[in-house]
Amino acid sequence: MNAKRPFNIIYSDVNTARKVKINLQWTPEELATDMKVVVDQLIIDLDKFLSSGTNASAKRIRSDSKILETLGKSFRVKSINCANK
Repeated sequence: MNAKRPFNIIYSDVNTARKVKINLQWTPEELATDMKVVVDQLIIDLDKFLSSGTNASAKRIRSDSKILETLGKSFRVKSINCANK
């Protein structure tokens, strides 16, 4: 599945996983691809905040960083587990 998924789908999937407290079962490659999409969205929101200084951009930045944090934790665990096999 190394094709880039839309940010809103990633956001929805990760938020659902966080709410029901399940581990993400994606491969390290899928997680890395999703992380790149989230980072791109984070950069867009940071640019909006820097240019306009609105609170909406700041709130989106926080939610983006939470998604990135969850993906990063899963990536770290999965990539280490795959390397040790």
